[in-house]
Amino acid sequence: MKKYNNYPVKVSQNAQEGYIFNLQKGSCNNEIGVRTAIKLINRSEIDIKFIKKINSYLKRAKVYVSEIDKCGYISFQLWGGNEMLKWTNKILKELK
Repeated sequence: MKKYNNYPVKVSQNAQEGYIFNLQKGSCNNEIGVRTAIKLINRSEIDIKFIKKINSYLKRAKVYVSEIDKCGYISFQLWGGNEMLKWTNKILKELK
């Protein structure tokens, strides 16, 4: 299975921002979000299955993004934010 790590640098920056906010907030996110952020911060390779999972999550979570210090925003950033949503949409469109 093909793996990708060519997602935009801004994705890793978003994940890092979410990770830091999450630590400061007292961990308002679950372990999966934190693990995802660590993968993105480290520019780890991700496969299509994980890309689909990220895309699905970000599409649903976008509605919870409001103020920067709120858990919805932090969660969205942990998963790579808007840049990751755009990138995953592009990758999935290319695969169709």
